[in-house]
Amino acid sequence: QHVLGNRNVSVNGAKFVVRVKIFLNISNQEDYTLCSGTLVNKNTVISAGHCFPTKQPSNGRIEILYGANHIKDGMIVHASKSIVHPKYRMINLGSPIDYDFAIIKLKKNIRESSIVKYANIDYGQVRLDTYKVVYGWGWAEIYPRNTESEHLYEFNGHIIEQEESRFIKVINHGSHVWKGDSGGPLVESQTMQVIGIASVVDTECSCSSKAIPRRGGYMHYSSL
Repeated sequence: QHVLGNRNVSVNGAKFVVRVKIFLNISNQEDYTLCSGTLVNKNTVISAGHCFPTKQPSNGRIEILYGANHIKDGMIVHASKSIVHPKYRMINLGSPIDYDFAIIKLKKNIRESSIVKYANIDYGQVRLDTYKVVYGWGWAEIYPRNTESEHLYEFNGHIIEQEESRFIKVINHGSHVWKGDSGGPLVESQTMQVIGIASVVDTECSCSSKAIPRRGGYMHYSSL
């Protein structure tokens, strides 16, 4: 199953979406966490706080793939440091996460171009019963094999609720965010403004059934 539905993002798609690869052990290239993120200016990426476990990246070894909708395209820049929101907390797996943000500072500036743009953040009120677009580099297959996606994917999500102004609930049919999509942007399709990031997914529903609507949780940028 494709974690984010069946639509690859075109070359003219969300040019601010990046792939975040966090190495947990610099001596083991297979020991890493994969997330998504948003390029907000020349040297800053916003991702999810839960992408950064207690075991911190060795020597700040974080790779950012940008300017790409396929892993064989684009360019890679390394991070100088990562900062998890000081109020970040996760009560338990699958529950809402407070202030699920992380700021990643880059060692080298990224310039805007025909394939790279900085995100335009919308901190305003979220309109319920509207559809937004979600982008992410999540896994292409979870079962029976854990397979990372080679493509950036997108799907439409229906905003159904907002809790305490920070936490946005999105429902959709047949697709949902999963491993590797955390930190990916929630976007207003008409203006391409970013209103939030992927945080958690409803773990009580079946991940193999496309007939069951799935709920995803997103942090609103007003809590950053």
